Amino acid sequence: MAQVSGGTNVVLFAIIQGLTFVAGVLVLLQGVRMFLGEIVPAFKGISEKLVPGARPALDIPIFYAAGPVATTIGFLFAMVGGLIATFISTQMTVCVLPGVIGLFFMGGAAGVIGDKLGGKRGAVVAGLTLGFLFTMIVALAYPLVDVTRYGVEGLWFASTDAIIVSVLMKLVGMVLGIAV
Repeated sequence: MAQVSGGTNVVLFAIIQGLTFVAGVLVLLQGVRMFLGEIVPAFKGISEKLVPGARPALDIPIFYAAGPVATTIGFLFAMVGGLIATFISTQMTVCVLPGVIGLFFMGGAAGVIGDKLGGKRGAVVAGLTLGFLFTMIVALAYPLVDVTRYGVEGLWFASTDAIIVSVLMKLVGMVLGIAV
């Protein structure tokens, strides 16, 4: 830890890193608010003329403002769920490391939605479930898609939605007799 902290007091280093993370999240939230405050009205006139009654499609950070504490709870428990799945995957043919970026964005939203439906317990369960499934689906799907044909071994894009699409393409290819 002394090497990582560069000689700084370990406790002080941990506090500074935690505050840096919190500042980054606050900047992200404020940026999302500013972006939405500008872009939604700009497209309103266009949408009224081209697609009457259309609603803007917004990305997942839009949920964070509805529950900042639930966002943090969701992210933390998504990481815990991802780590549990990682430990389980060590007993499988592949060991999957948790995708921190995906777990942050989706875990935060899961925490907010879980909080609105079931309080703090809902935020914990939603984050934990998402983190576990997000990582475990990768571990279960990896053997189904042979990426060694492409000169890649032991690596995979750890995004669950991409993996589900890849597995579906493989299954459709098998049904149609096409090697995918």
